[in-house]
Amino acid sequence: MILFNGSPIPEATIAIVNKNLQKQTLSDASGNYNFANVPKNGEKVIMTIKHLQYETLTQEFFLNQDQTIVSHFKETKNNALNEIVITGIKKKFIKHEADRTTVLVENNDVLNSGSTFEAITKLPGVILTSDGLVGQNGKLSSIFMDGEPTGISGDNLTHFLNNLPANSIEKIELIPNPGAKYPASFSGGIINIITKNLKTKGYTISLNNNNRINHNFKTGNAVQLLAKINRLNWNLFAGNNHNVSNQQETFKNVFENQSGRPVFTEERNPLFKHEGYYLRNGFRYNSSKKSALLFDYNLNTNNNNNLHTTRNYSENLSQNINTNSTNIQKNGNYNNEIILKYKQKLDTLGSQLDLSLNTNFYTQKKSNKLSELGENNRYTYTKQNLNTQNLVFNLDVEIPYRKYHFLLNFGTRLGLFKAQNTGYYTLNNTSEHIFDNSDFDSTLPFLFENKTFASYCTINKKIKLLSLSTGLRYENIYYKSYLKDDITLSTKNFSNLFPTVNLLYKLNPTIFISTGYSKKINLPSYANFDPNSNINSFYLSNTGNPYLEPDKTDNFNTKLTFFDYAYLSFSHTNQKTRNTLFYRNDNTSLSITQSVISLKNVQTTSINVGLPIPFGIITEGTAFLNKRNNIDQNAISYLFADLSYNKTKFNNDLYNNFEKGTFMLYLYSQIILKDEYKMFVNYNFTSKGSTDIYNLNEPIQNLDLHLSTKYLNKKLRVLLGIQNILNTSGFNANFNGMNLSSSYNRINETRMARVALTYTFGNFKSIADEDFSKNEQNLIKPVN
Repeated sequence: MILFNGSPIPEATIAIVNKNLQKQTLSDASGNYNFANVPKNGEKVIMTIKHLQYETLTQEFFLNQDQTIVSHFKETKNNALNEIVITGIKKKFIKHEADRTTVLVENNDVLNSGSTFEAITKLPGVILTSDGLVGQNGKLSSIFMDGEPTGISGDNLTHFLNNLPANSIEKIELIPNPGAKYPASFSGGIINIITKNLKTKGYTISLNNNNRINHNFKTGNAVQLLAKINRLNWNLFAGNNHNVSNQQETFKNVFENQSGRPVFTEERNPLFKHEGYYLRNGFRYNSSKKSALLFDYNLNTNNNNNLHTTRNYSENLSQNINTNSTNIQKNGNYNNEIILKYKQKLDTLGSQLDLSLNTNFYTQKKSNKLSELGENNRYTYTKQNLNTQNLVFNLDVEIPYRKYHFLLNFGTRLGLFKAQNTGYYTLNNTSEHIFDNSDFDSTLPFLFENKTFASYCTINKKIKLLSLSTGLRYENIYYKSYLKDDITLSTKNFSNLFPTVNLLYKLNPTIFISTGYSKKINLPSYANFDPNSNINSFYLSNTGNPYLEPDKTDNFNTKLTFFDYAYLSFSHTNQKTRNTLFYRNDNTSLSITQSVISLKNVQTTSINVGLPIPFGIITEGTAFLNKRNNIDQNAISYLFADLSYNKTKFNNDLYNNFEKGTFMLYLYSQIILKDEYKMFVNYNFTSKGSTDIYNLNEPIQNLDLHLSTKYLNKKLRVLLGIQNILNTSGFNANFNGMNLSSSYNRINETRMARVALTYTFGNFKSIADEDFSKNEQNLIKPVN
């Protein structure tokens, strides 16, 4: 064991040597070290102990038996001591570049104490929308892992990220305005999660258990294995999650153009049961110092068995409805993804060629069994079988010109996507025996194809205090939606150039200003084209629109950043075409169909203010500011506040009353209690106003509290918490549709207790820590 003044010293170099033996190792975080395969032959050896901050130690001993040797550093090096006292710069966890902000998660207690989903929502400028989606700068963001789309979406993605422990993450990149390297379809931002890797031989294993309970029970289990054996790296994530949850919903509709303005209400009590499993395998084989082959296999499976019980009743009808209905929903899906990459360094200056082939196969089977009991009983049975295949080929070349602080990047992309969904329907039958019968009254086989070709070129350049990232992308998009008997519903072919510009200027060492512009096109999901109906009740169904157009947007953003974490940002999006939810009634019944329509000239504006408030400012005043360079974020108590204002202008008569601005306040705080005990508090608030096509009747707010500590030499992390403390989680809004006005009220689950345990063990040193302390915008980097 290596000590200084009684404290363990990690990363000390210990060497033993004599004429027959030479061995070297490093001390771990506890100051311990071990020499393997040393002969116990009684020979004398000289042991030398070195560390950058301490004077070298030398001592002798004999190799007689297994023994523990405790060595004490007695003096610090003068130059190291002076450096610590004078500069006192602590490691920073954030770095700003022209096109992205990178936040370290590893060793960052604020971010790595919970799940990956929680870590994302704590990032500066990132907010969680009222319907659980993640956004930045007023726009929704796509989630990537290690530079690739996750291949999963919606609730399945949320479940996966909530079950993935944040301590498996190295860093997260926030890309609010994706450059020309990314497909033009990413009109929002990108959040790229970069998982841990390792450079030295060894392994580590992390076990995670996460439980939440009220009157329902939710549990998640995960294991992470990182290993390096000679030239092979293996990165494994595996886990499962089991969730039971329920809600209370009221869906009230007024049919404006029907005689007597009838009112129809559905009081729903859905019970959700979710079981999910995931496996992510990553292999990297370094065939030489200049080339590497990477192989990833990812598997996600999810099974949902939900039960909706509903009371239905009407007003203002000559014969009012008063019935009870049930909907038994089953949804099982499997997602298989294979990624093959080849990396080749072209020279010693950092030029690199990357080839990648990404294949994705997704299968989904779902069914609805609806029963309505009243004066006249009726039954509906529907099934859908979906299969998709996605194939993407990428070629990327990176050439740095270090002498001129210049980086050239260019490449091409080929993509082919196919989806086939067949719907089976037996509607409004009088016999419940249809649930036992596989013969359906009708079928609807829908197919969708999407082919893309793209090429791009980007330039990153640093000119003194200015960092520039600009690029141009050519993209051709062809898609076709049709029925299996060759009935074409729609065919479109788009070709265009898509420019992107991102600038960052360093006003002084602590203040940065950045701005950006991009032109994007976003093809809606195949599900938005699919005419098959998802029948949620006898009175509400949703279906696709085969005649949708792609979203076409011009995006502008600018941001002023102070001291890394404080910021003021503005973003504006002009959507020449925007695909938006649409509700309609045929004016002859009480049935409502939810679909998507293409609107023209929609504009969205967002303003964000972020402010970190260290509690030391209150207790110490200006003295705290004078030592800001010596602040360790993990060791101080503070509050971070993010306030945003969002407003959308539809320029459409149906939605003119849904253009009110909305304020969102997001607060999180770290409070240092004692030793390794820390408290984390999260609060979010959304004011009354308009969000998408809804007007909020009541504010949305939520408060969570967690206590975190570490045991067993910091290998065991314990997280205790209470979620939804105020019992206010929910959604109350009204909206309009064709021939109707509606309101929707949802009450989420009551407060929940949470217990999470993470245990990590192993013997390898992780990837070398990045040095963000200087926060330089060096765009020309060594190739990994």
